[in-house]
Amino acid sequence: MKNCDRTILWALGFELGLGGIGLIVAWLAGLPLGSKIDLSWAGLLQGVFATLPMLGLLVVLTRSHWPPLVELRQQVDQLLSTLFRHCRWWELALVASAAGMGEELLFRGVLQPLLLQWIQPTVAILLAGILFGLAHAMSAAYFVLASLAGIYLGWLALASGSLVPPMLAHGLYDFLALWYLRGR
Repeated sequence: MKNCDRTILWALGFELGLGGIGLIVAWLAGLPLGSKIDLSWAGLLQGVFATLPMLGLLVVLTRSHWPPLVELRQQVDQLLSTLFRHCRWWELALVASAAGMGEELLFRGVLQPLLLQWIQPTVAILLAGILFGLAHAMSAAYFVLASLAGIYLGWLALASGSLVPPMLAHGLYDFLALWYLRGR
């Protein structure tokens, strides 16, 4: 089995496993996830357009000379060259789609609505975003960036009333970022 095949299988299992955990917790907590997955043209367009600010920030950050970002780029380059160097575009798309679905089901579909039951929306979005950042914290800089992305996706979920825009924005961003960073 090729290195990429193992990476893809592991990543799919992990990301879809997060979604499975989200589905189980939603079921146990009585959260209506089905009503939050509205496949409308408006939701799909919102997801595509919501990807643009994140991509713009990625391009700016990859050109920064600030030492924490330079160090983060080196870590990401090493990780991507180890895990995804031999992967084909559709394999990257598969992993990115699984991450968009699995992570958004868990963080924006379950965790954020549970927090919204106890605290005001702004605090719930911030807290869910910080937890999202902690789940991605391979460095302090990446924690901050992932937290900001989580807060943005949390706002998108609340503003749209649907999980489709953040799922699509997350998955599309991950795919394009993997493709861009791997090819740099």
